[in-house]
Amino acid sequence: MTRIWNSIVGKLWATILLLVSFVLFIFTVLMLEFLDNYHNEQARSSISQTASTIASIVDNYDLEQLSDEIINDFLNEDTNAFIAINPSEVKSSFQTGIIQEEIRESILSNTGFNKVFETNNQVIEEMILPSQKEKDKLESYVVLAYPLKSDDQMHGAIFIYQNPDAIHKTTNQTTKIVFLSAFIAFLLTTFFAFFLSSKITSPLRKMREHAFELAKGKFDEQLPSTQNDEIGQLAVAFNQMGRQLKHHLEVINQEKEQLSSILTSMTDA
Repeated sequence: MTRIWNSIVGKLWATILLLVSFVLFIFTVLMLEFLDNYHNEQARSSISQTASTIASIVDNYDLEQLSDEIINDFLNEDTNAFIAINPSEVKSSFQTGIIQEEIRESILSNTGFNKVFETNNQVIEEMILPSQKEKDKLESYVVLAYPLKSDDQMHGAIFIYQNPDAIHKTTNQTTKIVFLSAFIAFLLTTFFAFFLSSKITSPLRKMREHAFELAKGKFDEQLPSTQNDEIGQLAVAFNQMGRQLKHHLEVINQEKEQLSSILTSMTDA
């Protein structure tokens, strides 16, 4: 293991992995933030559309003529609603779960919704309300107040709130997909980083072996120089160096033989 980290392969591999891991981390955080906002906006848009549809039905029919089944057809299991004539009087309720009355009172006591009874503008807020499923527990809800049509100055409104479990389920599923994608990307990066590092360092290892052969005096061996990049140019330079070393050694040997012949002739004379 120490040998790998001390090699160029290990250092290149680690560098690429660190860079890609950093990019994946930033991408994952931003993607989760974006998807969380997207799901919240989708939830807001969904309950707004539901409120508009129910309000249209209520405006066209008398509340006394409407049955709970008609309204409930537009509400899924995670969405609840009630119709209030004013901030202190609830006309109809379409709720599930426990402590329904306490939830209604908490919503109606929010002064931010008071203007929905006097204007034609819808109001949407995030509120901390008692849980529909567990006692003594608070959860974050998206609450929408939608005005009903009326000629009176004070008119009723329909309130719709969505259980956070619906948003959390979607967010959790998306989070799992994002993390799984990031993990797969990390594995692929690990493989390709090691492959790329090995591809780069393989010619360098051959050059090292060739250098050892040159040191032993084997000048006839040649490195393959099929690449057109810097590594290929380095291989060409190694081959030229080997030829030059062989040529210089041949010249030195010739001069040595000539000098030896001259010394021998002088000795004989």
